[in-house]
Amino acid sequence: MKDKNTAGILALLLGGIGIHRFYLGQNGLGILYLLFCWTLIPTVVGVIDAFFFWFMSKDKFNRKYYYVWPDKTELTYGDELIVVGMSYRMKNYEGVEKGTSVVLKREPSNEYDNNAVAVYDLNTRKMFGYISKEECRAVSNYLKGKNPYAADVKWRGDSKAIINVQTIQPLINF
Repeated sequence: MKDKNTAGILALLLGGIGIHRFYLGQNGLGILYLLFCWTLIPTVVGVIDAFFFWFMSKDKFNRKYYYVWPDKTELTYGDELIVVGMSYRMKNYEGVEKGTSVVLKREPSNEYDNNAVAVYDLNTRKMFGYISKEECRAVSNYLKGKNPYAADVKWRGDSKAIINVQTIQPLINF
């Protein structure tokens, strides 16, 4: 897991050449900082970045820079996943709040991504988003051949949410 204090120190000391962006996995931004390091603009931006990292809550930092599921082979109690795409389904997303029970369901026939995992409100049974692209392949592979899984909303934003897997047992009647 990336550490916000480490990112801040790297931004303050080596921000002029974008080392903090490489540390956060933002290689494109890191290269941009390197290309313009002679102007000293990346140095100023690096100092500003350092303070943003230090004053950002740990949860917000993790949501923004960490949530990737490398080599994850199963869903377990307490796993957190990012849900995206709610801006296209605002009517279905309106009643979703922190604590709302949701269901994760594979969509292998999805025309855009055969690894897509849809997220439904358990009460209304309306789909309101998808597991983020970075996580959906691992989640989809885990759910392959299994019934949908239950989760609950941990954090809700305007265009994305964080859900927390609350049960290891799949839902049979969904």
